[in-house]
Amino acid sequence: MTDSEPGGGPILFYFDFSSPFAYLAANKINDVAKLYNREVDWRPTLLGAVFKLNGNKPLLEQPLKGEYARRDL
Repeated sequence: MTDSEPGGGPILFYFDFSSPFAYLAANKINDVAKLYNREVDWRPTLLGAVFKLNGNKPLLEQPLKGEYARRDL
């Protein structure tokens, strides 16, 4: 059995409490897991620390991406 088949291993769900996109996904992840007979392994992460480590900026602070992100939400 592979992870893409029903009943595979857990879904690793990485999320940041401050991310509105993670909030939206968190409201649906259990339904998706149930649909595929999978469990959810919740993995909190700090995107700010990841951004600092790799020299990236939050989405809303990026000139072109930020405008689209504001429209999405």
